[in-house]
Amino acid sequence: MKTIAFYSYKGGVGRTLALSNIAMRLADFGKKVVMLDFDLEAPGLHCKFADFSKGKSLNKGIVDYLYEFHKNHQIPPSIKEYGKSMHNTTRPMFLIPAGNPNSSDYWRKLSSINWFELFYGEQALGVPFFLDMKQKIEKELAPDYFLIDTRTGITDISNLTLSLLADQVVILSANNKENIEGCQRIVRSILNKENALLEQKKDIILSLTRIPSPTTPEEKLLEENIRRRFQFQFSDLSYPSGEPLNAVPVVIHSNREMEYNECFKLGYEKEIRSTPDTTANEYMELFERITAKDLTQKEIQKFNEEKARGRLLCRIRQATGKTMVFELLEEAEKKYPNDSEVQYLYATNLLIIGKTSEALIQIEKAIDSVKYHRTSYFLKKSEILCVMGRYNEAYDVIYPFRTVSPNYLFIYCQTLIMKKNTSSEEIANTIELLKNSSYNMGDIYNLIAVYERMRGNYDEALKNIYQALELDKEESMYYSTLAEIKAEQNDIPQFYLNIDIALDKGLDLEYTIKQVPEIYGKFKNDEKFISLLKRYEKYNEIELLQQL
Repeated sequence: MKTIAFYSYKGGVGRTLALSNIAMRLADFGKKVVMLDFDLEAPGLHCKFADFSKGKSLNKGIVDYLYEFHKNHQIPPSIKEYGKSMHNTTRPMFLIPAGNPNSSDYWRKLSSINWFELFYGEQALGVPFFLDMKQKIEKELAPDYFLIDTRTGITDISNLTLSLLADQVVILSANNKENIEGCQRIVRSILNKENALLEQKKDIILSLTRIPSPTTPEEKLLEENIRRRFQFQFSDLSYPSGEPLNAVPVVIHSNREMEYNECFKLGYEKEIRSTPDTTANEYMELFERITAKDLTQKEIQKFNEEKARGRLLCRIRQATGKTMVFELLEEAEKKYPNDSEVQYLYATNLLIIGKTSEALIQIEKAIDSVKYHRTSYFLKKSEILCVMGRYNEAYDVIYPFRTVSPNYLFIYCQTLIMKKNTSSEEIANTIELLKNSSYNMGDIYNLIAVYERMRGNYDEALKNIYQALELDKEESMYYSTLAEIKAEQNDIPQFYLNIDIALDKGLDLEYTIKQVPEIYGKFKNDEKFISLLKRYEKYNEIELLQQL
């Protein structure tokens, strides 16, 4: 376990955000990361992650852990229960927060801790306590990296973190006298052999932050002078071994976007969706300095290959136009012939253009390609089978996953309605469950309308489809359902009117015809209907009608 402390003499230099970005990138390399918020008077590490910013509770933290020791004079048996796993990133990470700063109990506990007694009293147990904490983290959580967001200033906690816990120290400073001189004092203290509580070298990395991005030759020259002056102020320092300190700072410029909306710049998902900007490249430079002796070339190569794959898959998802999508899919299939995600995307896009048999082949290949089943693949397979009218098979596929989410429950309900020999009681119970879920109510009303139409309950069918249309007057599928009810009632003018509206709003009529051929087949020789389809250039649909 490598322990890295992120330190700044003053706040407002981007220390916590730098730590968060480095943690994200380490996790993307497959490294297990544990983070500790040791900035007890101004905790905020949890705010950088969606798991906590969306209201996930902070029940306990390191202040509670400290308080238990201070109050009972016994080290808590476990550190794990004082933190939380996070799953909003591409890989799980673990955060030990300071605690819940929105609770008065947090501040009561923090103010009751006697730091002098802990470190300098007659029975001072602060050092063995924190060494035990570090050992517990290593034993219970087994991280590859332990990142600590330290207190600012020169305090007992910051000294403890830098001298006792850290293997590597990242020191971030803004370009002003107060910050730089404070950081100088800390660097000298770390390099002073007499202050070392453990006999080990602590690698120090300097970072100059919040420098405005230069836009003119004059500003670039000014920035270069700032860099050189900063470097000079640390250039006379060296490790006890005589090795000179690397005083060349990693410069992280200020970023107006992040002043308006603080966001991650590193992380697999972020990087595959956009070209890295200046700030992202600067964080990457910091990451490379931090991990210079840690990552093998094989790990770096594997990560870069995975990122290239991710970028290609992202381009497929974002592509518009069938030609572009399938060109990219062919490229992906050649590069990654047994990749389940490529096969899943192929199946999804083949379904969109109505090539259901080919889509089914691809999704079955995707299911066979993965060691651990992905439920989304089974959902897609059931959707394809529903489009093909193979409802009994779709039911068998979706049944084990029907309670996974409202999406799965909806498809399950659809298969119940469309397959043969389903009791009305079972359908009614499932519809009730669906209504109580978070699924789109318009689509639920539409499904009920289809069900009531099939049963010949046209009044109920109309009541439900009108409720769907009240919720969304732009959904083409709702108008096609209304048209089908009117066709069943032999109200042909209303059938024409609503199918016209549906087509105008972008209805996929080919899919619709395949779903209810018994209705549309009645109109295959109807000149008015054929003329309507020609107006919308639905020639494939006209040909499909003739095959019914």
